[in-house]
Amino acid sequence: MMGSVFILFDMTSKGVSTKPILLISGRSPFCETFFDGVRVPKANVVGTVNRGWDVAKYLLQHERAMISGMGERGVGRPLGQVAADSVGSDGQGRLEDPILRGQIATFEVDEAALAAAAERAVDLAKAGQAHPAFSSAMKYYGTELNKRRYEILMSAGGIDALEWESERSKGGARRAPGCAPRPTRSRAARAR
Repeated sequence: MMGSVFILFDMTSKGVSTKPILLISGRSPFCETFFDGVRVPKANVVGTVNRGWDVAKYLLQHERAMISGMGERGVGRPLGQVAADSVGSDGQGRLEDPILRGQIATFEVDEAALAAAAERAVDLAKAGQAHPAFSSAMKYYGTELNKRRYEILMSAGGIDALEWESERSKGGARRAPGCAPRPTRSRAARAR
């Protein structure tokens, strides 16, 4: 896109103001940014004048990679362990719910496929052969995969997983430390 310039500026510059965008929870992780007579030195131009879109596209590729969660594989506890906290394990140490266990296994295979595709994307980019739409496809697939991750966690967590922000969950939909997991039928049966 000719005519665009990518510049960096200090958010505390004269004429730059922001207005929070409130979510239904009352929190504001996003904001509108307004520019009223802002002046920025020419030294703050990134790349070439009239080629700002080239820089923006490159940044969008990284944003898409981040949004897709491509770098999250292996971070934190495995999904099966998190689910076992709520659902419980059978006598062989496997997740007690066989349907949920199958969903997690399928998810982990798909997650490994996304990681392999991400590695291929890096190799293609290094070779100068990357397709411009590849990052968009990865973002879409990664976003769908992350959606499945949370659907599985909600299935495993039951009503506790549906909780909105509260003091008990420390501002999020995760069980606060020290709160007991929801009882399952198997746990209730064991308690009898």
